[in-house]
Amino acid sequence: MAQIKLEDVTKRFGKVEAVKRLNLTVEDGEFVTLVGPSGCGKSTTLNLVAGLENPTTGYIYIDDEIANILPPAKRDVAMVFQSYALYPHMNVFDNMAFGLRIRGMRGDEIRKRVDDVARLLGLHELLDRKPAELSGGQRQRVALGRAIVRNPKVFLLDEPLSNLDAKLRVQMRADLRLLFKRLRGTVIYVTHDQEEAMTLSDRIVVMNMGVVQQIGRPDELYDRPKNMFVAGFLGSPPMNFIDCVVEERNDGGWLQTESFEVRIPEEKLYKIKTMGGAKELVIGIRPEDIILGQPGCSIECIIETIENKGSGCIIYLRTDSTRIICTTERRSDLPIGGNVKVGFRLDNLHVFDKKTEQAAF
Repeated sequence: MAQIKLEDVTKRFGKVEAVKRLNLTVEDGEFVTLVGPSGCGKSTTLNLVAGLENPTTGYIYIDDEIANILPPAKRDVAMVFQSYALYPHMNVFDNMAFGLRIRGMRGDEIRKRVDDVARLLGLHELLDRKPAELSGGQRQRVALGRAIVRNPKVFLLDEPLSNLDAKLRVQMRADLRLLFKRLRGTVIYVTHDQEEAMTLSDRIVVMNMGVVQQIGRPDELYDRPKNMFVAGFLGSPPMNFIDCVVEERNDGGWLQTESFEVRIPEEKLYKIKTMGGAKELVIGIRPEDIILGQPGCSIECIIETIENKGSGCIIYLRTDSTRIICTTERRSDLPIGGNVKVGFRLDNLHVFDKKTEQAAF
């Protein structure tokens, strides 16, 4: 396997900067996911590593060797596409063996490699079938197998699960994580699905409009987002954002919204002051950190609607002009249109500068 390093990489298409001064190191054996909305530059980054696109500026290294001028065939990377890209006239064995044959590998070695990988992926009974005779999940496994038999330095996966149904996607997520841990492969994975990113990755790279917003472990990005984009992108339902101003009184610091106020500890008030005196702020609170109808709750809300999800529910609340979404681990029998008091877990409260969207804490 290999280390991948991108150093000040920019890619322009005419006047459009798809990737802007990207700096990223993927360590040997690491699973790194590029995540972000459509058009954020994640697939372009993958194509740059694969050699399907050339950087406008900057350098790409594979194991300390500059790869900018290397054609895709010389980079020893394997790419798995969203569309599977299987040869419809070939059976599973021939699809997996094709890349080895064009490299001139001996027939007995090809047979051994394909058999080993087919057993690993649960495809051994399907080697004589053609793609049209396979389910979506089986086709995806064949596409993965075709990459794995090559034993490349790097695996590049471009939204490989997006064509699968929800149940199969969950199963394939678990299978992929176990598979690449076993292979100890270096993986760069692209998805717009934040759940895939959170469950699969050693580290996540959050991108927006070609710019890296934050890089870190899944729990680090979820618990300590650097800005409102990262905070809002990771999490389902997304984080609640509520405009507020900070007020200092004799009894401490308060975050004042149009509908309610929240007292904050002294150490968090100090962090707000370090933001350069910003007065217009945004409270960020995740739905699971909202306390519903317990002693000490003081924010009066109206229940707009409830989505029961079997094991729990999503509750949409409104207080004057502010909408709040909360989640519970149990079903709710609260009446729609009724009133309920809520509170916040202050240890998990986030505050952002409204102008810069950067986090204070």
